[in-house]
Order: sequence, then structure tokens, then C-alpha cells
Amino acid sequence: TTTTKTTTHTATKPFKDEPNSFGGVVAIKSGQNSSSKVGVSMLNRGEGDMKVDVSAAQKDSTLSRTTHSHTEDHAALKTDIAKLDDGVLRDESSALVQQQQKRNENSTQSKLRTVFSLTELIRLQRYKFVRRLLLTKFGILFPSALFMSMFAQFCVTEFKFSPHKTGRLLSYVPLVRMVGQGLVVNPLVKCFSETMIIRLSCIVIAISMVLTGMATTEFELYLTLLPLNLSGSVSIVVISGLLTQAVPQTDTGGVLGLDHAVLSLANIAAPLISGW
Repeated sequence: TTTTKTTTHTATKPFKDEPNSFGGVVAIKSGQNSSSKVGVSMLNRGEGDMKVDVSAAQKDSTLSRTTHSHTEDHAALKTDIAKLDDGVLRDESSALVQQQQKRNENSTQSKLRTVFSLTELIRLQRYKFVRRLLLTKFGILFPSALFMSMFAQFCVTEFKFSPHKTGRLLSYVPLVRMVGQGLVVNPLVKCFSETMIIRLSCIVIAISMVLTGMATTEFELYLTLLPLNLSGSVSIVVISGLLTQAVPQTDTGGVLGLDHAVLSLANIAAPLISGW
């Protein structure tokens, strides 16, 4: 009996301890199940976060595409506006060019009518001192042109000049005039008034012409021609300057045309009269 109990005790003892061991196993299994559930929940959370990140990325890409499209539309709008502005400016510039061309044509036609108008020439002479200055210039130029038109024949007849000497003397006259207009006019204008210079020039021209007629040698002829041509060139320049001051700026070209017309008239009339 003792043996049986012992055996029973030894046989049943594992059965008493077994629930504990199964309980431990069950506990371990339950712990694994809980950890797997936590992992699954964490995976679910990760997937949710990934879904959120994907949706945010999709939103960002959509926003960037929208912004890029707006930028492109804005750039295209700017380009269209610039093209429109260029077209408007080109149209305006072409219209302005056409208007300027029409104005130039009208002004050219009016200037041509003014140049070939006798009434315009008469109107210019009505300015104060213009007619007097033109008559003074003609009175200085005509005797000089009359003298120079017969000067070559005078040299050959009175002084028996050869063609070489005659040509040299005729070259001496414009050389003296060039020096007078370039170097003598400015110092005289600084020292004397224009009216005084014109009066002195007329006196010197008259005396020089008389002395030229009285010359007997080639040296005396050269000597008398020096003040004659200097005074003539100085007076011509001074009178031209006074004419431009006597009229408004708009009529300067017209009065200068009259000035040169007087010179041409003197050169035309002097040879015709000298032949008589």
C-alpha cells in the first residue's frame, strides 16, 4: 500500500505541476499574441502614416503643378501683353513717321514757294536796315567787279604785262581777300563798330581805286591793290553779319539768299557796262 501511494504520488505529482507548466506555456503564447497584435497595430499605424505621407505628397505635387501652370499662364500673358505693346508702339511710331514725312513735304513745298516768290523777297526788304545794307553792298561790289572785269586788259595795255605776270597779279587779288576775311575782320570788329568799319572801308576803296589808276610800276600796282581788296573783303563780311542780325531767325536763310543775289547781280552787270 505504501508503495502504491508513493507510486501514485510520484505519478500524480507531475499532473499537479502540469497545469502550472501549461499555464506558463499559455502565458507565453498569450504574450506572443499580444506582441503580434502590437506589431500589427504598429504596422497599421505605419501604413496609415505612409498613406498620409502619400496623400500629402500628392497634394504637394498637385499644388506644384497648379503653381507651375499659373506661372506659365502668367508668363504667356506677359508675352502677349509685350507683343501687344510692341504692336501698338509700332503702329504709333509708323503713324508718327508718316505725319513727320507729311510735315516735311509741306515745309519743303512752302520753302520752295518762298524761294521763288517775289512777294517774299519784297517782304524781306521791308525789315529795318535790310534795304540800306543791300544797297551799300551793291555799291561796294559793283565798282570792284567793274574794275576787275577790265583789269587784265588794263595790265596788258598800260603795263605791257605778259600772260604770266597777269595771271600772277590776278591770283594776288583773291589771296588778299582771303587774308582779309580770315584774319583782319575779327580784330577790327573787336576794336570798332560795324557801321564805322563799313564807312572806313568805303573811304579806303575809293582812295585805293584812284591810286591804282595813278600807278606807273608793277610794285605800285601791287601796293595799291592791297588796301583795295582788304577793305572790300572786310566790308562784305560785316554787311552779311548785319543782315543776319536785322531779321528774325526764321528769315536768316532768305536774307542771306538776297545777299548772294546782290553779289551775282554786280558780277553780271559789271562786264556788260565795262564793254562800253
